[in-house]
Amino acid sequence: MIGGSILGLVVVFMADTGELLDHEMSTSGSAMGLVILLNNAPSFFVAFIAGVLADWFDRKSIMIRANLFRFSLLLVFLLFAGWEYAIFAYLIIFLKSAAKQFFIPAEASLLPDIVAKENIMTANSIFNLTNYVTYLLGFIIAGPLLRLLGAEALVIVLMLMFLAASISLIFVRAPEREYKKISLGKYMTLLRDFVGSFVEGISYIFKDKIQRIMLVHNLVSMSFLYIFLALIFKLGEFLIGLTPTNIGLVAVMPLGLGIISSVILMDKKFKKEKRIKLSLLGVIIEFFAFAVLHVGSLIRWHDLKILGVEADVSVLVFTMVGVVLVGLGFPLLIIPSQTLIQEKTKQGFLGRVFGVWFALSQAIASIPAVIIGYAADFVIGVPTTLLWLAIIACCYGLVLSKYRNLA
Repeated sequence: MIGGSILGLVVVFMADTGELLDHEMSTSGSAMGLVILLNNAPSFFVAFIAGVLADWFDRKSIMIRANLFRFSLLLVFLLFAGWEYAIFAYLIIFLKSAAKQFFIPAEASLLPDIVAKENIMTANSIFNLTNYVTYLLGFIIAGPLLRLLGAEALVIVLMLMFLAASISLIFVRAPEREYKKISLGKYMTLLRDFVGSFVEGISYIFKDKIQRIMLVHNLVSMSFLYIFLALIFKLGEFLIGLTPTNIGLVAVMPLGLGIISSVILMDKKFKKEKRIKLSLLGVIIEFFAFAVLHVGSLIRWHDLKILGVEADVSVLVFTMVGVVLVGLGFPLLIIPSQTLIQEKTKQGFLGRVFGVWFALSQAIASIPAVIIGYAADFVIGVPTTLLWLAIIACCYGLVLSKYRNLA
């Protein structure tokens, strides 16, 4: 859990473009989209393999090794002062993400091993709340920490966090399972077994209606998430004049308020609701979020007064409400669908299912973030981009509503 949580701070540090890039690029949707794409592209090549390995080997051991590899990457970054070279930072982002692809399927598959089935929704809520809060904390403190400590000291802090995450995993107790015994000397047998296991996992996913629906849903949900992350600095500058280093307290705090409220409500009030209904609720909230932000962008664009209220005040209100709604919607999009897969998937297939999930959702979902980031920068502008996002959310909600009583 700690290992997954600290990724937000790592990515923010690498992407905190006040250190690595100039200000114009740091507020560019297309530049942030590129960072997201680099961070997620390895998933398409690695996560399929990682999913099979998560079903073959000890999942806790895979997570520890992935964290230690990321610790080693940051050590190299520190020794060669990589923060002085943007290309080096991008390379570290790419390699760190490749290691993350082994971590995530093992992590998602381990949860049902250590939590009773009736408590999976609660465990996912707590787990994701920890991740979200730490990720948002990274956004808030990355800029101030860079100014206060400098890049070198911050890299050391991050290395220690990965090391602490690895040590903490040693104390996680998971039931003993039978793992595949492999002779590395029999390469052709190993390859045949791997391909057979991978094909078996793909077949399992696409034969099951719920698996197919949730796979598409996760792809759409992650697309919305990455698009928003690609636009967050652009929106902060366009709507309320924020720079990347001061966006945290003003914009990320209301986002965090929405996320924390959503996770708590889900655990306390909606734990027994149908999972797809909860996901649909998340889509509806995201529609209203983008619609509210669109209205705020129109007020800014035309410098409108509403009921005598100055444009600056109206834009701030609409932006805060819109960002809180974005935060409310995202956990509802992701947590119920993840819980549903954990509840409905056979234990021996969980690694492969989540490997395919993250391979497709992270790699493919990053592409819209680049395209829409570019469109917001150079083609249609921020207001029209937000309008199209609201329309897409509305259309997807109508499609998903057909399956709301399925599970």
